[in-house]
Amino acid sequence: MIIWRAARYCIRPTATPSAAGAARWYSDGAADVRGWLAQLQWSQIPKQLYRAQYARASGPGGQNVNKVSTKCTVTLEGFSKCAWFPAEVREQAVRRLRYYARAQDAVVVQCDQWRSRERNREECLRRLVRELKAVVHVAAAPDAAAEARHARLRAAADRQRLHGKRRQGERKRLRGRVEY
Repeated sequence: MIIWRAARYCIRPTATPSAAGAARWYSDGAADVRGWLAQLQWSQIPKQLYRAQYARASGPGGQNVNKVSTKCTVTLEGFSKCAWFPAEVREQAVRRLRYYARAQDAVVVQCDQWRSRERNREECLRRLVRELKAVVHVAAAPDAAAEARHARLRAAADRQRLHGKRRQGERKRLRGRVEY
């Protein structure tokens, strides 16, 4: 269930184990997170969440580069506790996002591709959204056929393992003393 309140995103996950009893837990909020990621756009990120700083850009550009501060650095401070992003997104982003600065607990994105400040700020946010969508993976709950196949494979592996143990035990037993 998605609840929007004061630009905050909240999920009420209820964790349920998969039917095969696997160690992996799937939450009912996974579909919500998947939907949240699918509809996420750079223009939806509230301006209160990030700080945009501008500096002189490097590279060619002549007088514009030398006089105008167009390079944009967007910083989202306190990212691991930011309630606007779903918890699952934050957890995965903290581990995998290339723009995440662990020491500051912040996401820092820079862009000096364009001649205007506004386009560089937009590009920073676009890069952040693109990277979040690429990095975050929400596992889908397995269907019944996959669980049945997994159970069959596990049972076959157990049978094979026990058969090997019996053969090894028999081999060791035969190494004992021979009675005449």
